[in-house]
Amino acid sequence: GAEILNGWQLRAFPRRSRELGLHFLAELPDGSWTNAVDFKIRNPAFGDYPHWKPEAWPVTRTNGDLEVTLRGFQSGGPSDVTRYRGQGPLAARMTRVVLDFAENGRPVDHWRLQKLYLSDATGNDWYPYLSLEKPGLNWATKGTAEFVGGLWPGEDAWRLRAESVRTGGFAADELWTVNLPLPPAGTVTTLTNRWDRDGLGVNLVGFGSPTVEHSGEFRWVAKWWGDHPDRTWSLGMKLDADLDGRRLTVVGVADQNGRTVEIAEHQGADHRLQAVFIRPTSEAREVRITLAVQRSRFVEFLARPEFVK
Repeated sequence: GAEILNGWQLRAFPRRSRELGLHFLAELPDGSWTNAVDFKIRNPAFGDYPHWKPEAWPVTRTNGDLEVTLRGFQSGGPSDVTRYRGQGPLAARMTRVVLDFAENGRPVDHWRLQKLYLSDATGNDWYPYLSLEKPGLNWATKGTAEFVGGLWPGEDAWRLRAESVRTGGFAADELWTVNLPLPPAGTVTTLTNRWDRDGLGVNLVGFGSPTVEHSGEFRWVAKWWGDHPDRTWSLGMKLDADLDGRRLTVVGVADQNGRTVEIAEHQGADHRLQAVFIRPTSEAREVRITLAVQRSRFVEFLARPEFVK
């Protein structure tokens, strides 16, 4: 009854040694930290693994007419977000990736990094959740991403698999625009709007006013957990099929006067149930939401980051 069980999930750890060393810290009453205990345990993933040879960057990869250049790659630096800085070994350590985009040799700014997959030769393999709407702890904007953690620094090379999508330059038949009245306070408006594009059926299911809960399978998907819940409206969307290399993208949101509406988050973008959270101004009576369905572009890099001491 007096015992406490703690667990940690390690996204990446060394796998070439027979043993692992675990170093635990304890917090003192004055808020400082001290060494608590060290353990050595058997490495459950010990084995003989190949060695990958990194490429020097900058390096460019192409997919169709899109050229993606790995311009910057850094790991181990402290977070710029004040509340996550910590001190010494407690500081949140970040990895930063910078990509440049070009089409037919000309730089463009209507592409963005959607998702980043990391792996190494020993089997460490994961991807960070990246906020695409605003900088925070884990975020991405255009070709720059910054996130907590990375892979084991003892490896010679990391594989980066970058998924990129367009944010502009769409043809008319790639876009769908829907005008939706803002629902009255405390209600969720049931929607039946539907769009079929590239074998993907997009259904608008419900549009909720601030702090109201959606029902059924959208109860948690379309629930806002962030700041300013009294100003955040929620739109639930359902896809008829798995994404299979496609992406549903929110191109933009505006009110009845053409003023840009803030997009707080596009949640569940990897899944068939998705939600978009928006913050219209108090003068807004309806919103015009523009969506796109597109094929993602994937490229891979084999590189070693610059490690920050």
